[in-house]
Order: sequence, then C-alpha cells, then structure tokens
Amino acid sequence: MIWEECTPASPGAEGWLNDHPCDQNTALKIYIRQGANWDLLTDPALGGRPDLTRNPASHGDNPTLAYDGATLYAAWKERGSPSNLFVMKFDQAGWSDTGFPDTDSDDRPALTRHPLLGNILGMAYERSSPTPPGQKHLLFRQMNGGWQSNIGPLNQNAGFSAEAPIFSKKGDQLYITWKENTTAAPGIPNVFVKRWNNGSSTWEAVGSGSLNLNPAMEARYPSIDVSGNVPYVAWHECSDAGCGREHIFVKRLEGNQWIQVKDTGACGPNPDCGSLNVNSRFAKTPSLAVHNDKVYVAWSERDFVTNKFAVRIKRLEGNTWVPLTLPQGLFVNNAHAPILYANGSLHIAWVEENEAGVLQLIVAKLG
Repeated sequence: MIWEECTPASPGAEGWLNDHPCDQNTALKIYIRQGANWDLLTDPALGGRPDLTRNPASHGDNPTLAYDGATLYAAWKERGSPSNLFVMKFDQAGWSDTGFPDTDSDDRPALTRHPLLGNILGMAYERSSPTPPGQKHLLFRQMNGGWQSNIGPLNQNAGFSAEAPIFSKKGDQLYITWKENTTAAPGIPNVFVKRWNNGSSTWEAVGSGSLNLNPAMEARYPSIDVSGNVPYVAWHECSDAGCGREHIFVKRLEGNQWIQVKDTGACGPNPDCGSLNVNSRFAKTPSLAVHNDKVYVAWSERDFVTNKFAVRIKRLEGNTWVPLTLPQGLFVNNAHAPILYANGSLHIAWVEENEAGVLQLIVAKLG
C-alpha cells in the first residue's frame, strides 16, 4: 500500500478539500506499508525517516505501485524547488533510483508490469507541451535496463489535454484508459481507451470515439480491467451541464464497439440511463477490478439518508449488478476515493474522515 500523507490545514482554510486536504504549498510525504502486519517499507539511505520522499519539504503526490512478484516499483511526483518525478525500485535488498529522465513531467504517473511486456516496466505519465497553450500530453516509456525513448503522445487529439492514465492488470492484452478534453479550455473531458500492440510497440485506439454516454458532458476517473479477454471500463459522468448529477457507468468491448453494461439507476429526466448509483445523484471516483472472473466496481456516493459520502460496491452477475452487503461500521464519516485490488484476494482501500475531519487511510479485505 502506497499513499501520501500530510498535516492538514484547518477545515475551511485554503487548500482544504473533502478528499485531499493539503494544497501544493504544503509538505506531503510518501509512505509504503507491506505484509500481514502492515510494516513500513523504509529506505535506510534517508537516515531513518519512515517516509520515502526524497525531499521531505516537498509536496509528494499521486503515488503508484507495480509489483511482479519479485521487484517492487514505486512512482510519484514531488513538487518543490526543483520538482521531480521519481521512479524507485525495491529488490528486497534496498531502494534504488531508476533515473527516470523526464523530471519536469506532470502529475499522475501510472506503472505496469503486465506479462505482455515481459521483463519490461511500462510507465505512462503527463507532460505539458512546452508551447502555448501548454496542453497535457500522455507519454509512455519502457524501462529495460535503462529508460527507452518516449512513445506518444497517446492523446486522441494532441491539441487537447489528456490526464489520469490507468492500466488494466489482468488478461492477455494490455489496455490503458484516460480522460481527455474534446473542446478548447476549460474543455469537456471524455474517456478513451487504447490497446498495446506488442509487435509494433504502439498504442492502438479501441472502439470508435469516446466511451461517454454523452460526449457533451464531463466524464472523469476511468478505471479498467479485463475479464476473460473482455475489457471493462467504469467512470463517472455528469448528466447535466452544471454537473449537478454525477453517475457511475460501465461499458465493455464487444467487437469494436463499447456496449453499456446497465444497472437500474436513473439520471434525472433519463430513467433508463443505466447508472450504478444507489440512492443519490452524486457519485464519483469509481474503481473497477476483476476477481474470480467477476467484475467489481466500487465508488463514493453521497447517501441521501445520512447526507454523508459512503463507499458502494457492486458485482456483475451475468448482466445484473448485485450490491455487496458490507459489515456494519464501515463508511461512517464521509468515505472517499475507494480503490479495489484483486490478486488472489479482493481488497479495498479508501480515505475516511475521523471525528475531527482529518482523513484516515483504511484497508479492508472483502470476502
């Protein structure tokens, strides 16, 4: 488990958000825990500090992990003077810096150790164009001994900004999904998917156009995995121009078309939109994972009974979404940003406010 942690601003102060309380001017540290007892995985080279942040005064954010059973890789962005994107390697003997060359890159790196790449580490990341208007490009690099040249941009349209890449984990094919503006700033984010062609070492578009139910509405936080050989993507999308309704949707690939896997949720005037929402029009940050050949989706939704955000989880049974009955005592005080992880067992991590309004990281095993 990797995460970022800080001393938060007071509620209501600048930089306070309900799921990320520290602004970019606040020191933010990176931590990793491992094993049955959640032991801290530290770096002796840092003089006994429990965190892994290279510069403890920097703002480290958007950390991610990839593990192949023997070697662990971790990546994150540190903002400060200077700013850097680090990709670190842990081989049980200790940590080493892989020397990622594009240190001026932007946020949200994504790592993959998918078997299709063999022994090669793959990384997607954001890089702002050096020329105005500075749109963000998604780039892909492979590390095989050293870092190879960039592949990309992966953008559908290099004239618009793309952000938040994430890779699939299971299956014989490797997929990547992200959000990308389809209009000029401030833009309307749509969700796109590409598949890795190992023979030509290129990323190929999958399906026609974006996955949005309505390309004129904002879509964010896509998450992807593969059941059998079929990729499934979950995301949240606004159903009105002011984003007063946010709903969770899922599609799967059939041939060269993305087909919606509908649930029973209604989107305001559209009773047949097929969202996964339970009892609210405010749902966000979905995470999709495949466990025991079943597709699971978790997300954060504001409950209209308690008026707090709770985490919801559903499993796809055939073509029917079945809600999971969760133990009492979970998701009591505004729970946000769930992440599902399936590797033999199914785990979920999320952040939840304590009584003082400070976000705590919690992990649970499902099943």
